[in-house]
Amino acid sequence: MGFPTNIEALRANIEALRAVVATRQNAVKVASDEVVRQERRCQENQAIVEILNDLLNSWQDHDPGKNHDVYFFLDAYLRQRVVVREFLPDDAKVYQTRKEWEEYDRTRSWHGANYDGVPYWYPVVNLDAAGKSECSECKSVQPVVEHYVQTYDSPEGDEWLKEHLVLCLDCNSTTVFKSKTSDSRFYL
Repeated sequence: MGFPTNIEALRANIEALRAVVATRQNAVKVASDEVVRQERRCQENQAIVEILNDLLNSWQDHDPGKNHDVYFFLDAYLRQRVVVREFLPDDAKVYQTRKEWEEYDRTRSWHGANYDGVPYWYPVVNLDAAGKSECSECKSVQPVVEHYVQTYDSPEGDEWLKEHLVLCLDCNSTTVFKSKTSDSRFYL
């Protein structure tokens, strides 16, 4: 075809090139939007994996939330932390009474060590007895978990965060429906 020799041909080539550029820019934008969407989904999935892992172990923490995020299922009234039986190892010891716990506590290797049995103050329930709420994304009824962590630690003061999240594995999302901060621990 060669280089245009008159103004009309040049204008036609410019318009054709503009259309090609616009089409390619649109394709790049669509691809870029998809990459961003996939990255966001990947981050959401990773967050859910971390929450599920923490739900397996948070009951072992001797000082929940002090050094890292912890997650607990809640009872049907969304007031008390519970441990879900399906999330416990088959051989996990569940301490039923304060006396039983005190006997175990005296034998622990050191005071700050993680627990190797479920403390008596955490009721052990089946998953179907744990608190639930509606997922804001897909509207299915899903378990509610508590996220608890010390977000700031200083001689001048502390800050603690407690959130209730709907953990939806149907649409792989978490939705915060209640959040509080405090300058001291939340005692349950």
